Amino acid sequence: MHNAATIRAAESRRIAVITGNASAHTEIQRSLGGGFSLHPLDSWPQLSPLMSEAAVEGVLLDLDTLGMPPMKALEMLANTRRLDQDLVLIAFTRLRDRELRLKAAQSRIDDLFVAPIDFREVQVVIERALEKRDVEIERRRVS
Repeated sequence: MHNAATIRAAESRRIAVITGNASAHTEIQRSLGGGFSLHPLDSWPQLSPLMSEAAVEGVLLDLDTLGMPPMKALEMLANTRRLDQDLVLIAFTRLRDRELRLKAAQSRIDDLFVAPIDFREVQVVIERALEKRDVEIERRRVS
């Protein structure tokens, strides 16, 4: 069970949500909005300006709605990992493609969800990935 301080801390965690699907934005906001500070984006190019103005700690990316093949969207997410090792990177798709799942595992993203998506599970995965990230940052700081 989360205490009030834990909930307040989670609400301050900034997560960029990138999807071209308005209903997905609505569902994600309803499911995760109480737990994180969500920044809805409609396209990949909007991420860089957001990251320069706000401390974004995670990215939740819809691989299917960016106007590019899901494999290419996954590659862009993997490139983001190379730029910032501390970002929590989560992707979701409606495709049941084994090659896409394999590529996701190889690209060092934190998780890939396949529809139907339980956003309560996504929330738990994001929270755990953020906690792990915090430990890794602290370990580097004291080393």
